[in-house]
Amino acid sequence: MTVTRSSVKEVIPDVGGDFELDQGVIAELPEGSTVVEASSFGTSAWTRTARIRVQLSDGSQKVYFLKVR
Repeated sequence: MTVTRSSVKEVIPDVGGDFELDQGVIAELPEGSTVVEASSFGTSAWTRTARIRVQLSDGSQKVYFLKVR
């Protein structure tokens, strides 16, 4: 299995933030949603953390938090 990591700007040019989102993470977001921002968030001794802000298909927004080893 090949995993491709892309910067947020490469995958979704209009997204703000500085955190690279894996295509696998994007694929797990609710259908019809759009990533608004993906940014490094907080600190963790053993992982990288991020806050992902998503606009859902109904226009509302939801925030997800992610930890990556």
